[in-house]
Amino acid sequence: MADNFEEMINDIFEIKTIDQIQFKSIDISEDKTIYFAFHESQKIMFGKLTSGTVQPLCFILKMGDEYHYCPLNKKKFDKGIVKQFVDTYC
Repeated sequence: MADNFEEMINDIFEIKTIDQIQFKSIDISEDKTIYFAFHESQKIMFGKLTSGTVQPLCFILKMGDEYHYCPLNKKKFDKGIVKQFVDTYC
C-alpha cells in the first residue's frame, strides 16, 4: 500500500526524481583523458526543479591503453561506477 500511496502523491504533485551517475570527460592530450564521475540527484515538481545536488565521486584517468581509478572525498573503489564507465566508454 505504501508504494501505491507514494505513486499517487507523485502523480498528483507531478514529482519526478532523477538519481544517476554522470560522466564528463576532458582531453588533456592525444593519449590522456580524464573522466569525472558525478552523482546527480534532482527532484522536480510541477516541471520546476525543487532540489538538486551534484557530488563528485571519482575520476578515471586514461593514459594510452591504461585506466587508473582515482577516488575523491576519501571514498573507496566502487565497482558500480567502474561497471557503468566500462558499459558507456569501452
